[in-house]
Amino acid sequence: MLGRFMAVSALGAALASVACASGVDDPLGDEVGTGGAWSAGGADDGSSERFALGSYAGAAPNWASGGDCEDECPVDHGIQIGCKKRFMYGVNYAWSRYGSDFGGVAAWSAPGVSRTPQIYFDELTEMREAGANTIRWWVFPDFRGEGVRFDEDEMPLGLGATTAEDLDAALQVAEAADVYLMFCMFSFDAFRYSGDPELNYAESLGPIVRDSAKRAGLLDDVVRPIAKLVEEHPLSYRVVAWDVMNEPEWAVRGPDAYGGDGFDGKSDEFDTVTHGEMETFLAEAIQVLHEESSAPVSVGFAAAKWATAWHALDTDFHQFHMYDWIDRYWPYDSTPAELGLDDKPLVMGEFPLNGLVRASYQEMLETWWANGYAGALGWSYSDADFRFDDAADDVRAFAESRSCETDYSQ
Repeated sequence: MLGRFMAVSALGAALASVACASGVDDPLGDEVGTGGAWSAGGADDGSSERFALGSYAGAAPNWASGGDCEDECPVDHGIQIGCKKRFMYGVNYAWSRYGSDFGGVAAWSAPGVSRTPQIYFDELTEMREAGANTIRWWVFPDFRGEGVRFDEDEMPLGLGATTAEDLDAALQVAEAADVYLMFCMFSFDAFRYSGDPELNYAESLGPIVRDSAKRAGLLDDVVRPIAKLVEEHPLSYRVVAWDVMNEPEWAVRGPDAYGGDGFDGKSDEFDTVTHGEMETFLAEAIQVLHEESSAPVSVGFAAAKWATAWHALDTDFHQFHMYDWIDRYWPYDSTPAELGLDDKPLVMGEFPLNGLVRASYQEMLETWWANGYAGALGWSYSDADFRFDDAADDVRAFAESRSCETDYSQ
């Protein structure tokens, strides 16, 4: 135990030195990785369990470290991590404070995970106590914060001052709360025109996707170091998947190159790109993640409507999302084969925690389990329109009915 604690502490110091070596001042001040000026969080009356970075560092489990192990409750349909295959079950975080979890947003005085770990520990613990095992957590929904550094021409230069420390802290918090993470690197939101000089926006992800030099800068100087930091971390087994982009379709315009439904991205709001341009970016990002990480990779596409759009990508499992507007045309109870998505495991990456008009939470989950889906992650802990508090009992009930098959820790 002491050896693992020292390893994590040493890594944290190394990550801090990376940030210092970049020559970028910490925009949020305070000492990195030790809590700085953040409140210890939780209730001051002692009713909340206290959390401190460096306090949780258990040895990597046999199943994740390549050692001999036997899966006590394998499932036919699931996502394989090490020697365990599990129904990937949980909740979309997707953020605690939008755009600031990794790197912070100085203009809002909003620090990242490493400055306020108690907040994240309390929230992840609440999800875990309700039965959530896998948490889909967005890293850069857009570039409003200090998570990524850019030059004056919006060329990506590397990680922001606290991003590395925030990733380290996120893994420690996940270990403490006993949850597993699917990091979602980007979202279609990043293609929205910013128009706000107070924030550290790149104007849009669109010009980066279209420009080979800027695209290489983002992939080599941002995505690659993040994947390496996670892979080399003593708690790397807490990351069970990568999602390259949330719902890329909303930032695409024009036809599907493979003859499927075309795209009508919101051109008045977003700097849209073509299908070919988006596919190139996603393919290159997937390659980088595969080169640097052993965790499986997916793309969170918005609906089964676009089942053909990303089939040529080298993903390890399919993932699409389900809401009422989708259910009317591509019903929630369709099998993977009926959707043409049975060549890889299929995870329902988003669906409303409060149920669909024609199906409750439990009805959806039991149907997806019976139809051979590989996982389901409800939307969302932080969205007031889909209240997690109201759905916690339903989340817990399904987890308890499949207590081993949904838990990578068992």
